[in-house]
Amino acid sequence: ELVAVRGQAPGSPAMTAGPAVDGHDDIAPTKISGFTGARTDNAIGYQILALIASVLMVVPLLVFGGAAARLTVARRDQRLAALRLVGATPGQVVTMTVAEAVITAFAGAVLGAVLYLLMTPLLTRIEIGGGPWFVSDTWPGVLPVLAVLVVVPLLVGLSAVVGLRRVVV
Repeated sequence: ELVAVRGQAPGSPAMTAGPAVDGHDDIAPTKISGFTGARTDNAIGYQILALIASVLMVVPLLVFGGAAARLTVARRDQRLAALRLVGATPGQVVTMTVAEAVITAFAGAVLGAVLYLLMTPLLTRIEIGGGPWFVSDTWPGVLPVLAVLVVVPLLVGLSAVVGLRRVVV
């Protein structure tokens, strides 16, 4: 955002300037009493809408994840059962499955993070409240990104272990 802050006395003629005489429509100066950082009603409204949108996205993501898991379970169960029949130990079956799931999940998390980084400049073009976003507004920070890269594969690995009980038996 382009903002110029210049100190003027409240009664200064510069503070009562109107449209320019030369035919250009200049914007009259805006008096600023301070920089308190208080959130406006619009900002609070946008935060509430973003929270609602985030919550509403959780259910479809869970349904999609469950459907994807169900589609792959039958084929994986057949493959792992065949390994058990040819002599693989339960520990080997679990290790192979967890490794496959974690590697795939990690690759997906990295791909998602890279796509997020590539899309961030496009997000800065969206104007809300009269101004665009900054890259710093859309970047959660290094620690949250690293947490996602660690937690997603761990959750997928845990899910794979829980889903293997029947095959191991």
